[in-house]
Amino acid sequence: MDKYAAEAARLSDGTTDILATKKNGDPIRLAGMVMEYRVKPTKTGKKLALFFLEDLIGRVEVIAFSKTLEKIQDILPTDEPVLIKGQVRVEDRGEEETRSIQLDEATLLTEVRTRNTREVHVHVNSDVFTLESVAQLKTIMEKHPGRCDSFVKIWLPGNTVTT
Repeated sequence: MDKYAAEAARLSDGTTDILATKKNGDPIRLAGMVMEYRVKPTKTGKKLALFFLEDLIGRVEVIAFSKTLEKIQDILPTDEPVLIKGQVRVEDRGEEETRSIQLDEATLLTEVRTRNTREVHVHVNSDVFTLESVAQLKTIMEKHPGRCDSFVKIWLPGNTVTT
C-alpha cells in the first residue's frame, strides 16, 4: 500500500482515522487493501460480503449487501489496493460506538487512474532532446498507445514551450 499512498490520498476522503469524525449515513471514500474477505448467507437466503479495509493508519469493517455484492463480485476479493465508496454506519454499543462502512462501489485503484486519465503530457527540455531520444519516445508511444490523447511539450531556451 505504501507505493499507492499518494494516489490513495488524492482519491479518497482521508484515511480510516477520519471515520471518528463521521456521522451515521455520511458518504465516504477510502482506499486500502481488502483483508479477511468472506461471503455469508443472509436470513432471507441472499448473500452478503464482509471484509476489512486496511490502510496505512488502521482498518474498518465493510459490509456489502447482495445488490452491491453482485456488482463487485468480479473485483473482490483482490490483492490489489481498492477505492471504495459507501456510507458510514455508526452503531451504539453501550459505552462505545463502532463505525463500519456499507459498501456502494469498489474499484481497483489502478483502474481509477486509467478511467480518470484524459490526457498525457510529456514535458521535455530541448537541451537534452536529441534525434535519438525523439525516436525512442516515438517508439514507446507507438508501442503503448493507451486510451487517451498524448502531447509532447518541448521546453525551449527562455522558458517558451512548443507542442
